Amino acid sequence: MDKVNVLSKNGLFIFRFNDGEFGSKWCGIWNEDIKFVDYFAFKLNGDYLSADNVKSFQMYNSQFGRYTYHIGGKAVEEDIFCSDNHVIATLRPQLDADIEAEIGINIRKRDENYIPNKTYNFETTRRGFKAGYKGNTLYVYFDRGEFLYAPYYGRHTPGEYARSKGFSRYFDDAEEQNKFVPGIIKARLKAGEEFNITFSVQNIEESALIGSVKNRLAASKDYNDLIDIVCSSYGYGDVFEKGFMKDVIDSLFSYANLQKKRIYAGFPYFNQFWLRDALFILPSFVSINQHNFFRDTIKNIVTLSSDKGIPNFAGSSLYPMDTAPLLIIALFDYYLKTGDSETLSRLDPWLNRFVYTMKSRLDGNFIHDRGRETWMDSLDREYSIEIHALWLRALKDLMRAERSYGKEDARLPELIDKLENGLGQFKRGSYLSDQLKKDINSANQLFVPLLLDLDDSLNRMVMNNIKEKLLVDYGILSVAKDDRTFDPKGYHNGAVWPFLTSLAAGVAFKLKDYSFGRKLIEIIKTKNFDVQCSSRVNEIFEPGGKPQGCASQAWSIGLIPHIIDEYFIGVKIDEVERKITIDQPPSDLSFVRNLTALGRKVRLEFKNGRVISDLPLVKENEKLVIDI
Repeated sequence: MDKVNVLSKNGLFIFRFNDGEFGSKWCGIWNEDIKFVDYFAFKLNGDYLSADNVKSFQMYNSQFGRYTYHIGGKAVEEDIFCSDNHVIATLRPQLDADIEAEIGINIRKRDENYIPNKTYNFETTRRGFKAGYKGNTLYVYFDRGEFLYAPYYGRHTPGEYARSKGFSRYFDDAEEQNKFVPGIIKARLKAGEEFNITFSVQNIEESALIGSVKNRLAASKDYNDLIDIVCSSYGYGDVFEKGFMKDVIDSLFSYANLQKKRIYAGFPYFNQFWLRDALFILPSFVSINQHNFFRDTIKNIVTLSSDKGIPNFAGSSLYPMDTAPLLIIALFDYYLKTGDSETLSRLDPWLNRFVYTMKSRLDGNFIHDRGRETWMDSLDREYSIEIHALWLRALKDLMRAERSYGKEDARLPELIDKLENGLGQFKRGSYLSDQLKKDINSANQLFVPLLLDLDDSLNRMVMNNIKEKLLVDYGILSVAKDDRTFDPKGYHNGAVWPFLTSLAAGVAFKLKDYSFGRKLIEIIKTKNFDVQCSSRVNEIFEPGGKPQGCASQAWSIGLIPHIIDEYFIGVKIDEVERKITIDQPPSDLSFVRNLTALGRKVRLEFKNGRVISDLPLVKENEKLVIDI
């Protein structure tokens, strides 16, 4: 199957096929959830650069990629560089060439399609032109040649191309789109010369524009060096090898907006600030030492909350019951690893407000989550197992946090007791049911052993059920294959979710079932990764392996750094006790981790069942402890 690719930085992204085509209404250049460019097309000596003459695509990292075409028996390189507010396309033909560049402009919101009589404010500039629509402006600059003004307003259906390539109904609904072509840029190049076009969502001064074009490769290399520095803290084993980890780290940065302190759930569909998705992967930013980004993003999320809780995405009117506990859990994890008590205490009033909201939804020993208000929002669910587990863990974390600074909410022990007493009622023979009042064998039971330290027999029961009923060759199913609700074409009731596969790997490592945990990570690496989108993981897969959903999904891969620290090598950092606790590793674990704990750098080497550190280690209750 043909692939797509996405390059991105701080919310600006370009989505395209690896064959150079822009064959979907989701393809083009976007700034967050506003589209600017539907496509750009280059014609050299009368022949378009297209799927017919592309020979290769190389994605170097999430900010730089290169297409190689053959025209007239000679190579033509097309470099694409994505920066904070602009994309630079560079042509480098190995033959003398007359170039014509056509740009299809379509400034629109993500949920808009064809709009009749749509027109633009248009103006030529010294080095290009600009087109504006409803407060958004696209600036186009080119470094040689001339612009021939010949405006054309039309319509097209790019999704027809996606369908012809075999992409699923999830990829594009083939709805008509506007197309504004202001004219043609023409240039003449000698072999080896460069032609650069810059697409920007902001006006760029001439000196800055020249510098940006000139330094684009150096900027891409600097970013690559940053990824290398982060990856250098990991010593690699059989599963977490260097190339895979570099792509994991690159993915994390690509979904983050370091300037606006937000995370995008995926490209192209979920190019919004999804708070739930962000909260699942934010602990991984602590693992890669992006502490300030974590702190500021958490604060940003809190400002978007209200007495109703935390919305599922910025601007949403839905306040599900899983977002608030995810924030509490992530914040407490950050506090333990960094000792940032100031941020924790400053946000404490909000955390208690979230508890008040949860208490208003408490029905006996259970939380009523009102229908489609969980991460499985395509299904009518209530009294859901993961909501129960998330809140039980969050309340315990909040109680520990408050005790650490001499305060305790009298409500917390009673609420914890209620939820603990209710947990057993989800048990159905050999599994924990998806919902209190229905018998459904879903992967959501993974949240219980992942988040809670309960009876080992219960943990083993869940893991055995996952292996027997929910595991297929491509990962963990959302619903067991023999469950009455299972649909092999389903979304939340049948599809494989790499997100769930990551959770299952965390549980396996926590239970010291290292062989199964490694198997699950290996599935993500070899069966899910780089399948439909270069160096990324799809949102879902059909049970037989067909990639579906969002082509580049954040939580499909973004949990892995946190899973390594928290479960694979089992490092627990405790600010209150000023200790690092390490689970006794298996004898065949070979891994090195350089991490930062409470402001100190710590080196851990796992080899032949031993742990070697640059700080003194002592053994306490079958665990290894470092005093900080």
